[in-house]
Amino acid sequence: MVKFIYFFIFVVILALFSYATEGLDEQLTGQQVFIKDISDNFRVSQLSESKPKLSPTIHASYYAEGLRYARWNEISSVWDVTIVDSVIKIEDHTSIAVDDTGVPHVAYYGGIPPDVNLLYATYVGSSGNCGYDKLTGSHVGDWQCHIVDYGVEGINGTTNNSNDVGYNPSIIISNGVPKISYYDANNENLKYASYVGSGGNCGYDKLTGSHVGDWQCDAIGSFGSSDGSDSDQSDAGVSYSLVGWPSMLMFATHVGSSGNCGYDGLTRSFVGDWQCDLVDNFTRTSLRFFGSATNHFSEYYGVSSAPFIGYLVNDDSVHQTVLQFAEYVGSGGNCGTNNDWQCERGIDRTASIPYPQVDVATEIDDKPYIMYVAGNGLTSTSADIKIAVLVGSGGNCGTNNNWQCDIIDSNDIPYWRTGGAITFGKDDGKIYVAYADDEYAGNVFKIAKYVGSGGNCGYDGLTRSFVGNWQCDLVDKTSIYGGGGFGSDIAYG
Repeated sequence: MVKFIYFFIFVVILALFSYATEGLDEQLTGQQVFIKDISDNFRVSQLSESKPKLSPTIHASYYAEGLRYARWNEISSVWDVTIVDSVIKIEDHTSIAVDDTGVPHVAYYGGIPPDVNLLYATYVGSSGNCGYDKLTGSHVGDWQCHIVDYGVEGINGTTNNSNDVGYNPSIIISNGVPKISYYDANNENLKYASYVGSGGNCGYDKLTGSHVGDWQCDAIGSFGSSDGSDSDQSDAGVSYSLVGWPSMLMFATHVGSSGNCGYDGLTRSFVGDWQCDLVDNFTRTSLRFFGSATNHFSEYYGVSSAPFIGYLVNDDSVHQTVLQFAEYVGSGGNCGTNNDWQCERGIDRTASIPYPQVDVATEIDDKPYIMYVAGNGLTSTSADIKIAVLVGSGGNCGTNNNWQCDIIDSNDIPYWRTGGAITFGKDDGKIYVAYADDEYAGNVFKIAKYVGSGGNCGYDGLTRSFVGNWQCDLVDKTSIYGGGGFGSDIAYG
């Protein structure tokens, strides 16, 4: 009788297991299984051509003797660092976005002078044309790198001896499609590239340089030799600054037709698929816009929010860099072409530096957080990594103490190579900031996480006293001066 009972239990368990695992092969079909090996590199077991499903985490792109990528490994609690593209001699801005399957996409500006192009890389796991082992430098092929815009023609269709296309790129993933805003110095245009797969007017093989046509590149507007170069985009549109005189902050929205800007990428004929409007301007020659950033609300949380912009202005008359903020209100504002924006000027005034940086992120409650790099006046070359949060009242900065401005890290940071970006971890609700530092023998790339207390960095914005509400960790280090963490960007997904 006992043997019969044991046998009966065994049969029931076997039946339940068969039912639970029924269709497992069908569940796995159409996915990629990622296996973590000892060397902290990802290997892909390819079951089909569909995209992999990765656990949400923090991703960062930056330059350090080539384009590099860092991903926080939740299992081993370390940063996995990969060399994406080692054939780069110009190290400047990068931009990273993560699609809804967790795959990173990076837009970057680089090449071998005098040919500097807009480039794009995405993680493919295997069989790619780029991706290298960080220690040995050997080709791994876990990334695919493309030339998006080659810039083979110069201003007014003339042929240039050099190409300079892709400065200050900003990438988003919209409905699964990578889209990049960038500056074309050859033609003095702010441009916009969308991945189309085939039939486009740009997109080139990175190895041969031959035309592929998997991207469509068109111009938003033509602005002059150094204009339109400081741009950032969100799903709402593209913010950019015209740095001539008078200096202006602009916002472009893709409207499809009946707009006041937008030009064909090849013929340069007017199309009118963009609407370009004034947000803020200064007529004093001593005031110059220097960098702007637009909130990436839908990229992180999918919430519907009015666009807002954090931007910096250099006031040369008093040698100060001024943090400012603009929010689209539709009507009744104090700035914009039709008073459709509300601008708050003079949130924070810091020592002037030639190349201030700014980035903006939006929490789920739509509260703006602005990361900015500003001079601290301690030395002629040092700057602070700072953060400003709109608190409404009781703050230490802003026109009515409605902002809280504090210091994340303060060292002898080389301001011309600091970079910097901010994002939120959707699951843990923490703020993350990426930036370059120079406190060690070689330049380093660091990521700071807001922890509230018990951290190794974070300082009061007024007294500069240590607070310890941030944890600043070294992610990567190089021995090349000016080659660690420059042009960094950070994203969650």
